[in-house]
Parts: sequence; C-alpha cells; structure tokens
Amino acid sequence: MTMFTFIAIAVTIPVNAITITITNVTVVIIVTIIISTRSKAASSSLVAASAGLGFLFKTWSLKMIGLHLCRCAPSRCSISAFIRPNLLIQPPCGHRCLVLPASQFQHIIDDVGLSSLPYSGDPLALTSPSRRGKLLESLVRDVLGQTPPTDRDADVSSSGCCVNGRRRGHHQAGWDLTVNGRKVEVKASQLCFDVHNSTWRVCFACVKFAREGYRDFQPFDDLYLVIYSPSGFYILLHDQQMGVSTAGVKTRIRGHDIVVRGSRNETWTDALSTILHKMLRKGHCKLVAHVSMKEPRAQALYARLRQESTAAFEKVYWDIPLGRMNPTIRGHRIQQIGLEIDRLRNPSAQFVIPTDEIAESGVRRGRNNASVDWVRDDVKVELKHAKVRYYPRDEWLVEFSRIKAGMADRQQMQLFDELWLAMYSPCGLHFLKHPPCYESLSSRGLRTEVDGRQLVVYGSRHATVSDAVESMKLKLYARGCTSLATVRWQ
Repeated sequence: MTMFTFIAIAVTIPVNAITITITNVTVVIIVTIIISTRSKAASSSLVAASAGLGFLFKTWSLKMIGLHLCRCAPSRCSISAFIRPNLLIQPPCGHRCLVLPASQFQHIIDDVGLSSLPYSGDPLALTSPSRRGKLLESLVRDVLGQTPPTDRDADVSSSGCCVNGRRRGHHQAGWDLTVNGRKVEVKASQLCFDVHNSTWRVCFACVKFAREGYRDFQPFDDLYLVIYSPSGFYILLHDQQMGVSTAGVKTRIRGHDIVVRGSRNETWTDALSTILHKMLRKGHCKLVAHVSMKEPRAQALYARLRQESTAAFEKVYWDIPLGRMNPTIRGHRIQQIGLEIDRLRNPSAQFVIPTDEIAESGVRRGRNNASVDWVRDDVKVELKHAKVRYYPRDEWLVEFSRIKAGMADRQQMQLFDELWLAMYSPCGLHFLKHPPCYESLSSRGLRTEVDGRQLVVYGSRHATVSDAVESMKLKLYARGCTSLATVRWQ
C-alpha cells in the first residue's frame, strides 16, 4: 500500500526519493511521502503523484524548472528532514547547489571592520571609489570656483590614447580642472584602517607623474588631494613628492601611488592629525580648505549623491547583510564565506591560504597580493566578487574585473585552476564556477596586461532586481558556469 500526503507550508526540502527544483517561488508546497512498499505499482503511483504535484504547482502560478525522480530505495520522511540548514537543489546548469541561510555565516557578516565603524550611517562611505571620486572632484570644483576643461582644452588633451588603447574622448581629458590656465588633477582617498600594519592611512592611486623609467610626460601641472574622513574633507595642494611610491609593474600603465600613514595603534582622529602633520610640515603640501560635514558645500555634495539616478536603487542594499560595508571590506567577507562554502563542499580536503609567496620578479608578495585566494589540496582557487548594480539605461548588471587569465599572447597565463564568481545581490549571495576557458572574457586594452580581463553580464531591461538576477544567472549558465551555492538573506 502506498500513501501520499501533501502539506502546504513555507519551505521545500528534497528527500532521497525525490528532488524538486524551483525558482521565483512565492508560495512553496512541501510534499511528505510515506511509502510502505517497494513494488512497481508503488513506483507508478509515485510518478502519477508527481504529475499531480506539477499540476498543483501550475495552479499556484509557480515556475517549475524540473521534477527529477530517483530510482533509489524508497525511504520514510520525517520532520527532522525539514530542519536541516543545508539544502541541495538542482539549478538549470544541472549541478547540485547548496542553499544556505545567512545565519550560518553570522560570525563573518557581523565583522564590519574598523574602517566602517567611524563612517556608520554615511552613504558616501558605501559608494564605489570611482563614484565617490567624481563627487569629491565636484567638491574641489566648488571650493576653487572653477570648471572642467573646456572643449578646446579637451581637444588638445584627447589627441592621445587612453590606457585601454582607445582614442581619448572629449570627456576623457588628461586632467580634471583648469585653474588660472594651469591643468589640475584631482585625486581622492578615504581614511581607512590598514589591518596588517595596525594603522590608519590614505592612499591616492593612479597618479601619472613624469618619472624616469615610467613616464616621460605628465598630463597635469598641479595635483590636488582630497582626504575624506569621518569629520569632513581636507583639500590639499600636493608637492608632487610627499608619499609617492611605485606600484610594481602597474606603475608604467596606471601610474604611481601616494600613501601616507599614521602611527601604529592610533585612533582615527590621532592618525588623521599625524597624516596632516606629515604632509604639511614634513612635506611641502598646502592645506587649501577643510570642509566639515555641516557646511553647505558638504551638504550640497550629499544632495548630489541623493539626486543621482542610481542612488534610489542603492537603497535595496541598506537592510541586507554586508550592505553597510565599504566595497573593500565586503570583498574580504565574501571571500571568507566562499572559503567556508568550499570547506562544506569538500569536508575531507586540506585547505591552505597562500602567504609569503615570491613573484616572478623576485619580490615577495604581500598578504593582499597573493596569487590565489586559497588552495584546496592541489587545486588553486581564485574568487572574484561583484555587486549587482543599477545602470542608468534601466537595467541591472554585474561586472567581474581583474581576472588575470587567458593572456597567452603576453606570456601571462592564469595562476589558478578554478575561477569562482560571487554575485552579491539583494536576493542573496550566489557562487558559481566559471568553465576553464577564458578567452571569451573582455580585454581592457593596455590595462589587460596588469589588471586582467573582465566579465560583464546584463539583466533584462525594465526588470525588477530579482528578475534581473535570475536573468544574469541564466546567462552565466549559458556560458558554461555551474552553480555552487547560494546564501539566502531571508
């Protein structure tokens, strides 16, 4: 005798005898199957019941990807099967995918990092560095009372090529402002905590100084630096000497870095004073302006931030895990979660995090510059993460960058065996594995040599963020990616 009982509740759990895969589920039905016989008649009854279940799903307007029956020995289900935290589902890519609750990684999610604490509640701290840099450039423009390069200036500057190999456009002048006939470049940095050196620091990247052995031409005359701190904004005229450092092989293409640190174990307020003292007293920099958070110019900056077309869509991240971290710290936390998931998938494997590596140039790699993120037995794993963000053309996209693979023409092949992609969205954190073919990834002109390739995936236009995420996942499956795990926020 075979008996089937259908109970409507809120979660789906697959059992040994049946595997159900569902997407975009608003109401989910759990099936409790009690089988007391192993005859062929029971198997046919199971098939008939599954057909009825499919009709029931259609009745509830659910999207069902597949219903796969296993020819295993029937087993009795119990309530204990419904409270397991780890759930295996089968996505369209055909591989089993772990579905895990965010609470399983609460110890990682709660670690917001020291850099985030002083900026709590500040929306500018949550924006990407490139977007924040454009806003701070507008602040400098307000302070100096100047305008961007004119069309005539842009014509002169755009006569060359960008680092990606393309001809410069009128909006890609080699400098940001023109002040009293002098070309001005603006660079910004957020005061952040350097964990490995136990100090607060500022780092201004990609400054194209004219230096022997790197660059013969300097596109600007004056360099203005903006330090973004919890207490306000400090605008300085740099002396083009203080804190200038090279960035390895990247220097020739991307430019130099300017790094200034506070003393070890200082608070951020003391470290900020130390940094300003170094730049103004030990160096020959000049303080142009200090704009506090309450000043009208700072309020105008935040007003511009709120008015941007993408600002409203960023609110979908405010109340979900990792949403109030800056991009750098969020990347570290996603990498930690990815490592934990790999350990769950391979409990008997040995895992190692590379340290103290020696690069081909003979220079020792730093902790943040390891060749790969972790090693599972003898398999080198690299994880790239990206946030699903809104694009002004009324569509969502995800962009994975700095993928150093598929560059055989420049004698630089990938250093990893597996490439994981982590897609951070308001719906969850989705981990996928890219197939071992990387030539289809987009190149970035001259930057490809040092920054690697990128992968940009667009969702459907005019779609909600959840539908866009599903569309992007299907496109990644079509590329040959396989789903590894999904961390659900709810």
